[in-house]
Amino acid sequence: MFALLQRHLTIERLKELWTYYKVAVVNTIFGLSFFYLLIFIGINLFVAQFIGTCAGVLFNYYTFRRHVFRESKPSRVRYIMAYAFSYALGVPSLFVWHKLVGSPYIAGFCSTIFVSFINYFILRFLVFHKREA
Repeated sequence: MFALLQRHLTIERLKELWTYYKVAVVNTIFGLSFFYLLIFIGINLFVAQFIGTCAGVLFNYYTFRRHVFRESKPSRVRYIMAYAFSYALGVPSLFVWHKLVGSPYIAGFCSTIFVSFINYFILRFLVFHKREA
């Protein structure tokens, strides 16, 4: 696993990862704000996560495509599958964080950070492929 990371973390890839996280901050503000609003109005924690994820998927697709993976030819089906996988990781993560910290707001934030790191690699290698010259 470490050798795989070392091989793929070139200077160019690190710059892309940095751009990914700058855009991800905007995406996270959007997604978490929506999630927090749903929690605030009394929606169940996991229902709020599902609705927030669906809204975030649409928003994130356009921001990542436009700002991070510009030279890529995205696959919409793979994109949806990637976020389905991320959601499948996010549900148990949210559950664990909620048990650890008790606050649905902090748990949502911690779960988002955890899943976003894994999501970068999923998006880079399975969804946003480099376009052929």
